[in-house]
Amino acid sequence: MRMRLKTLSGLYMLLMVSFLLALQPPSARAQKRVSDKDMERMMKNLRYDSKNFRPVFDHALGKSTIRKTSQAKDARNLVATFQNQVDAMLAAFKKNRNDGTGVAGAVNTAGQVDSLLHSVSLGPNVTSQWQKIQAELHPIAASYGIK
Repeated sequence: MRMRLKTLSGLYMLLMVSFLLALQPPSARAQKRVSDKDMERMMKNLRYDSKNFRPVFDHALGKSTIRKTSQAKDARNLVATFQNQVDAMLAAFKKNRNDGTGVAGAVNTAGQVDSLLHSVSLGPNVTSQWQKIQAELHPIAASYGIK
């Protein structure tokens, strides 16, 4: 008899927990879809900051240990490519609101820039500006399911 009561009690608890879990609202992540207006604002901020980042990056690169090398030239080209990708991403979004064209490319290039900044010290100003850009790029990428 005691065993049966324990079993019924455990079953009752399991049903209650299942019921309470079913009543919970969907996750906040699923509820939060970024509006087109917010997405455009985020992309514009990213474009603005990437344009401001480039001259600071170029200046720091000119004083770095890799100045006047092919590695410095490649680094400048990489940051220029990122800036162009961000511009193209915003233009594509303005043309077709649901268009995530270019987001994956910008994320990929950002990863390469990040690796570069970890291998070559360009100072705290470059690092802090780059971290700001990454913080802006992350929610844009997440909105399109890109990590």
